[in-house]
Amino acid sequence: MLKLNEYNFKFEKLFKKAPITIAIRLEDMADASIAVEDKVDAVWILTGKYQQLAYANYVLENNDEVKPYLEKAAPFAFLSGFDPELKAQNNEWTIQNELTLTLLFGDKSIIGQLNEFKLKLLTFHPQIR
Repeated sequence: MLKLNEYNFKFEKLFKKAPITIAIRLEDMADASIAVEDKVDAVWILTGKYQQLAYANYVLENNDEVKPYLEKAAPFAFLSGFDPELKAQNNEWTIQNELTLTLLFGDKSIIGQLNEFKLKLLTFHPQIR
């Protein structure tokens, strides 16, 4: 097991409870009747849980399990950082995690949405290149 700056995982608890939490929050995201605030919470929780699972697998040196979890986190990181309805209040300092996950592990559709976001941003802020 790797030592990562004293990062303390409770592995058994994480691997037992995370799938349950993820399933509940995925249902929240699919339910159109759920309030926007609850969907925002679901997006943050899903991003965090998938990242925790990826980091835990990295610490345990299950390297083939790391990337799939980060790829699962990418769409929710995009939503939490860039979706006009679900994004939280991010600034250039706090958006970095969402942007990194989206760029590194997002699929083509998410990257395309990010490009559309950039084009919209250019119309409001022409100094951004």
